[in-house]
Amino acid sequence: ELLPVLDSLSRGIAGIDATDQQLAPMLTGMKMTHELLEKALSRFGIEVLDPAKGDAFNPSLHEAMSMQPDAEAESNTVLQVLEKGYQLNGRVLRAAMVIVSS
Repeated sequence: ELLPVLDSLSRGIAGIDATDQQLAPMLTGMKMTHELLEKALSRFGIEVLDPAKGDAFNPSLHEAMSMQPDAEAESNTVLQVLEKGYQLNGRVLRAAMVIVSS
């Protein structure tokens, strides 16, 4: 039940204009809260599944939301992460939602 909270914090952080100095204190607070929540979850064995661009697509850990051609990427590699995934003690709680190269 805490994973959607973590997702909402991530989306909120991504949506803030980091160059706006009036929003800097709020952005700092949100980042600190996000970090605290991630640390609390990791203490209970929850690990983040956040593949990097170019990583091989793994259907056990990733959910392909779409496939796109990309001349620079090998076939079946991650192009973009739409939403991080999570696992608990090696068991996938939620697969990372990704866009995969075709």
